[in-house]
Amino acid sequence: MEFSFTLPGDREFDVVGFGLNAIDHLVTIPRFPSFNTKVRLADHRQMSGGQVSSAMVGARRLGLRASYIGKVGYDNEGRMLIESLQKEGVDCGGVMIAMGAKTQGAVIIIEQFSGERTILWYHDDGTRVGIARMGNCLINLALCLLVTNDTVLCQYPALEYSVRQGLHVAMRTYMQPPRQFCV
Repeated sequence: MEFSFTLPGDREFDVVGFGLNAIDHLVTIPRFPSFNTKVRLADHRQMSGGQVSSAMVGARRLGLRASYIGKVGYDNEGRMLIESLQKEGVDCGGVMIAMGAKTQGAVIIIEQFSGERTILWYHDDGTRVGIARMGNCLINLALCLLVTNDTVLCQYPALEYSVRQGLHVAMRTYMQPPRQFCV
């Protein structure tokens, strides 16, 4: 396959992901219950999740050299998330630990009958990454940067920096990005 661009071969990582991480509680139930009732769980699993950290695991499983930039709380969930990324071979040099904060998490209710899901989530503002801490040094080492709009405080500076450095950028966003990032 031919592409209209070439990628430099001198970078330490193929992709650096900058954004969301979470610990998910996947709860499976036979059918979604009526209000104010009790239902037995068919299954419950706690696992690492989050859009960007999961994407970096996928990149590693495809054989890419991946690194993750983000912030976790100083808690068991944060340790679990870092350990799961390291176990998959994702570089965690850009992971920051927020003292006194909780790692983002979610309860994902999955109805067996339909396969539909409902997500209940929480986010501690202490795990937001500020502009000054966005990890330019790691971004410099990548061929591609993946960001999501959960990093609103520093997403656009990271994108601008990446474009100046000649990186290719993949962005998943719910907002219209500035015109200079639209292809």
